[in-house]
Amino acid sequence: MKAVVSGLVPVARRFLLAQFLYHLAEAERGNLTFAKSKKKGPVCSLGVTDHRVLELRFDDQVTAEGVRQATRFYFTEPDVEPDRLLGLHVDWKRPSEEGKSEQDLHAIEAATRMDAHYAAGSS
Repeated sequence: MKAVVSGLVPVARRFLLAQFLYHLAEAERGNLTFAKSKKKGPVCSLGVTDHRVLELRFDDQVTAEGVRQATRFYFTEPDVEPDRLLGLHVDWKRPSEEGKSEQDLHAIEAATRMDAHYAAGSS
């Protein structure tokens, strides 16, 4: 996470953290739902992972160099642990369709981490 936010201008870093905390609070209250479509809200399941990994999308941010980036938090909510959120990966991509291949690679990395977590018998 530190590497993702380190290049952001300070106000963008604070805004990203505020969004993250807001969404966590909404999830804790049961108000954050997900769908298989990005048009349904800030969280969606990702087909590239057979919908096993969820993606929390944040508003685009601007780096110190003036470049727009789209930050994503990849996670899962295990059926066997309904009150647990398992954070898998945080990364950024280029906004819009130009960053789609980056997003897929990030999601696959998250799924790999999830599989390794459960293969090790971790909880």
